[in-house]
Amino acid sequence: MYSLNPIFIIGITTGPILLISGFIMLKKPPKKINEFYGYRTKRAMKDKASWDFAQQFSSKQLIISGFWYTLSALPFLFFDVEQITGFIVSMLILAVFIGYPVYTTEKALKEKF
Repeated sequence: MYSLNPIFIIGITTGPILLISGFIMLKKPPKKINEFYGYRTKRAMKDKASWDFAQQFSSKQLIISGFWYTLSALPFLFFDVEQITGFIVSMLILAVFIGYPVYTTEKALKEKF
């Protein structure tokens, strides 16, 4: 039997966190531009219209990213990998799934505003 590898463990725990964070941001977006909560980049904080758009768009992208990250972790339940290799691979995969919402939101902000 295979031991649980880091790619599965990190993916199956972090994916739902991204999903839940996206749902929270979608249901309770920050009303005012702030530096503590919400999608905060220079482009998103430019004005109120950009801020509101970025909050809605990025939360949907975060939900998509969290869903696919969770789903992509499931096959790794059946593979045995060395701990350090699995950790490095899982961090690279995590960077992709966290980078996706940022990239798509910035691209959408650039096109719309």
